[in-house]
Amino acid sequence: MKLSRRYLLIAKILLLTAILCPLAAAEVRCAGKRVERIVIGAHASEVERFAAQQLQTYLGEISGGAGTGDAGHLPIIQSDDPETLPGAGIVLGQSASDPGVARLCAAAGLKVDAAALGDDGYRIQRLGSTLLLTGPQPRSSLFAVYHLLESCGVRFFGYRARGGEIVPHHDPVEIPDLTVVEKPAMKYRFVSANNFPGSDREKLVNVADWAAKNRCNAFTLSPSRAGQTWEQIAIDEVRKRGLLIAGPGHVLAQFTPDPALFATHPEYFPLRDGQRIARVSPDWGGVPSFCASNSHAMELVVGKAVDYLESHPFIGLFAIYPPDGSQHGAQCQCEACARQSPSDWYLTFINRVAHEIETKYPATKVMWISYNECGVPPKAVRPADSGRNLVLLWCNDLRNFHEPMDADANRRPAPYLAWKPRLKAIKTDWMENPGDRDLAAWHRWKAWSSFLHASDYRGDVVLLEYYNAHVANSLRLPSLGFCQSGPWPPGGMARDFQFYRAEGIAGWQNCTDYYNDAPNPYWNWLAAQLLWNPDADVARLDADFHERLYGTAADDMQRYFAGLWSGIERVEKASDLLPRLNELEDLLRHAETVAPPGDVAERIKAARSFHAHCVERAQKPDASP
Repeated sequence: MKLSRRYLLIAKILLLTAILCPLAAAEVRCAGKRVERIVIGAHASEVERFAAQQLQTYLGEISGGAGTGDAGHLPIIQSDDPETLPGAGIVLGQSASDPGVARLCAAAGLKVDAAALGDDGYRIQRLGSTLLLTGPQPRSSLFAVYHLLESCGVRFFGYRARGGEIVPHHDPVEIPDLTVVEKPAMKYRFVSANNFPGSDREKLVNVADWAAKNRCNAFTLSPSRAGQTWEQIAIDEVRKRGLLIAGPGHVLAQFTPDPALFATHPEYFPLRDGQRIARVSPDWGGVPSFCASNSHAMELVVGKAVDYLESHPFIGLFAIYPPDGSQHGAQCQCEACARQSPSDWYLTFINRVAHEIETKYPATKVMWISYNECGVPPKAVRPADSGRNLVLLWCNDLRNFHEPMDADANRRPAPYLAWKPRLKAIKTDWMENPGDRDLAAWHRWKAWSSFLHASDYRGDVVLLEYYNAHVANSLRLPSLGFCQSGPWPPGGMARDFQFYRAEGIAGWQNCTDYYNDAPNPYWNWLAAQLLWNPDADVARLDADFHERLYGTAADDMQRYFAGLWSGIERVEKASDLLPRLNELEDLLRHAETVAPPGDVAERIKAARSFHAHCVERAQKPDASP
């Protein structure tokens, strides 16, 4: 009995010691000083709190900790007076809402507003014993956190839940003595829920998480098909990372006037073959059935759009697009409507919506699209108020995928139009005998650029690309059928992004399907790096990517993928790839022999699986994807 009491007393002492004297925090050092804490403002936003938690988590992982909240992690303190706290600390936040950050910036003469850094830029600056991470908005601090972690050796190449991250392990954690000023080249850097339902929470979280870590800032979500709603989507996961929400997309048909109005107002509905009809097709691929020249009908459709936004005020980029398909012959054929091109009546609608929301939702932009029949610039209508609250999504849907956008090949029609003649009609609004200037991607962009300049357009333009495996079958392009998001021609992505920037294009999105990380996340990751800085050193990025992912097998794997991508990118028939695959076999086999067991071996195993996938495709009887 005495022995039991003694052990009980010892246990109580140990428990009390653990409570009063917790484990020492992970040792994090910066400029020779031990970092004691992470500090955010007393009224820090949700995004800033999340940023602090991410920093805490990853610093703990680097030093060997297990997860957020462990006793061994740096504590997160909320205070508007970081200068009064003893010892060194990492302070993050924005000066507009955090008095402590404002004082630190003012004392050091730091310019951290949007004029200096853009909407998403950031500074990392050591000020005495304080390491400051700041920028013009909460998302800036999150991006700064991920930059800081990369300086400690972390890499966010792919999706965390799918083994795409590299987290080194060393204790103490040594943070370099940084002075960083970053400003993105592209204002809008998109990911999307393309080809997967937003209700797939696991995939949505993985994509949103990867996006923020790679400094993307906009997420296109499209609950536009039957049965899909915003309530099914984990909006909280997108918002806590500060990402702009764009959507819903191809929903214009859903704003058609109620068919019950046909009995009293048949003039609201389209005239076809001499008769007004009330056939409504509100589905994703449906038809916006209304008379666009009827002011009352237009008012109803605009009203429905505004009501939609009022029900979903979290949308920052209000995307309203016609249905995803040709609308030829489906629109109203009355005399007044016949005088309008599809682009004219569509921009009339967009102007009205933009006008209606600008007072109540001044921060919300309206997205419109140049696509299919609306891919031709309007003839008579111009963006109202110079389009100040508009964002044009310009679809680069007739490009030559094998050459940069400004190459001679894109000043001529793409070869696949020879066996897709219907595309010539749809993309030119059924023009008779369209020529190079109507069909070639470079000329099509220049036509829109001229229209926007003539309209004194002050809005933004985002370019939508189509490096997507499902395009391969439609256009008979085997080179796009092997993987998602690539391959691009050698040097083509950087050259394209430099051209887009020079043209004043403010954003970019790839119409890729997710996940797009097989056999590795190279193309997706490279796009994110070049969207931030089109002049980045691609050779250095390539070397770092392969060294971090493949370790001792890096040289073999970099040479293997360089050969694989250049081989795939130039195939005219999938069977053309077989000789190249045979040539690359030795590199892959040698990489397998030198790779250490563990993560590197698993990544090479994924490459081997993809190699077999390529061989299988190349051996198909029809030699196509």
